[in-house]
Amino acid sequence: WVAREELPISHIHDEIVDLEDACRMCRQAFDPSSPAGDGAERVRTLGRVWRAASAAGRGGRAARFFMADNDQPGPLLLYLGGFNRPVKLAAHRALLLGGKWSEQPESIHILRDTVSALRALEADGGRYRSLAAAVRLELWQSCLRPVYRAVFFGFDDVPELREELVGPLCADPGWLHELSRVALEVLILITRTAQPSGSDGTERLMPDSAHSVGGAERGGVAATDAGDDVDLPWKNVWPSAKGDMLLENFESRARPVETTALEAHRAIVSASQLTEDFSSLAYCVPSFEDMFQRHSLFAPAAVPSSCTEYQVEFLRRAVVRKALLAVGPIVDRFVLESIENLGRSWGFDLAQLRARFLLAMYDVGKDDMITDDLLSMGPHQLDIPLFIDGGLEIVSARLHDAVSTLRGIKTHRGIVAVLDADTCKWVKEQAVISEKRKTEEGYDFDEGFEPSPLTSTHALTLRILRMCSAIDDTEGSEKAHALSIMCGSLIAALEENPLSASEL
Repeated sequence: WVAREELPISHIHDEIVDLEDACRMCRQAFDPSSPAGDGAERVRTLGRVWRAASAAGRGGRAARFFMADNDQPGPLLLYLGGFNRPVKLAAHRALLLGGKWSEQPESIHILRDTVSALRALEADGGRYRSLAAAVRLELWQSCLRPVYRAVFFGFDDVPELREELVGPLCADPGWLHELSRVALEVLILITRTAQPSGSDGTERLMPDSAHSVGGAERGGVAATDAGDDVDLPWKNVWPSAKGDMLLENFESRARPVETTALEAHRAIVSASQLTEDFSSLAYCVPSFEDMFQRHSLFAPAAVPSSCTEYQVEFLRRAVVRKALLAVGPIVDRFVLESIENLGRSWGFDLAQLRARFLLAMYDVGKDDMITDDLLSMGPHQLDIPLFIDGGLEIVSARLHDAVSTLRGIKTHRGIVAVLDADTCKWVKEQAVISEKRKTEEGYDFDEGFEPSPLTSTHALTLRILRMCSAIDDTEGSEKAHALSIMCGSLIAALEENPLSASEL
């Protein structure tokens, strides 16, 4: 009830922590069962407290101010200091907010506040590790898992969801994307608090009461929160803080979690952020149909020894889609977070993944959005040979497009005549290869990409030259040098004889 009474005041974890700290130190706080609580004025104060708490439970506004006036007696924590246990209150708050979100699934901010409370369960040096794991698992099982089961397989086997409420949201890509970000964080939190044991790869949970000093019996005060020992005036008062049956039940029924199952679920949630065609996931994830059921986290999941052909194809298309959707003045490493998480789960080379993303950005003409930090990554972070090969292909395709345009303009055909014939031939061959690759990787040619300026193409060519020099790639340097000369010649010729708007 104390946790329930906090929520009308605020859902934001930091604000509630400040409230709990303030109540713990407030001089106006008193114990109703002590002689100090017997005064007539304090009896009237308590009456207002209970009425305010009751109104808050019925949807009324809780008291936000400490004794600001006679009508604002303050929250229950001022008078029930023995229950001011931050970790236990955070656990209850997470469960209450999770239930509230299930009733209002469109309100993702409630789910974010829930995760903030889940994060707080790691306080006090991991003393409440099993409580944290049990509550996090309960939130996943009761709130998030059914939604993903419905998203991928329909509502037939998730009777706990109301299709008329959740169905329209499942068709909203923006809502699903935000949900996936929160779901991934919950799965990461579950991973962090589950305890590996034995050689079977499972994660064991041990009730926190087993670690308490003196082995306090069930129903007694098994362990204290960070604030309990500070709050000495509240010791041995009525009502005493007995064992929490609700939380103890969650701990006692928590089952071992399989590491492989957790990783499989994380991979699927990550992949759902990168595609709208969920049917492709069935080819990428073994036993996909068994995922997101009540038992799924507790049974071993099949994990391929290396990235499969379907997974590689999915990642290549995801990289292209990420590049197509990239907006803003620049992109940085954080843009790749979701793809890197998935690549890591599937065992894909992350250096190669980053190189493919940068090449895709150049493919769609977003040169100006790529920062020097991305291009200056070392060989362990970026597959430089792959970037060089792909970059030469992109430069060639761009130059071929420019030459083809000039050949169609009578006044500029002479520019083409002065270009090196062997280079033009190689450029044409690379352009054919580039077009075929783009078709295979899912580029949408109806997007109407703007042709990149020759100055941007020349800058890319010079970047490739520097990379070739850094890794002593003689062959790549020769090709890049030839393309640089060709690009420079075209830029110089067009500066002397620029194209008109109609010719463009």
